[in-house]
Amino acid sequence: MCMNLALHRRVDARSKNVVIFIAAMLVGIMAYTGELGYTPVVLVLLLIAVVIGKYGSK
Repeated sequence: MCMNLALHRRVDARSKNVVIFIAAMLVGIMAYTGELGYTPVVLVLLLIAVVIGKYGSK
């Protein structure tokens, strides 16, 4: 059971890191192009990362 919990936490951390990376890439695209249309997508991705971080390890 302990090994399963450790694996679950590792997957949650990886998932959160992937979501944050995608959000950061979109912020980079927004900065490069000057297009602010991706802002809601970035905010949703960051909210998903927070939810994964808060509730994913339980």
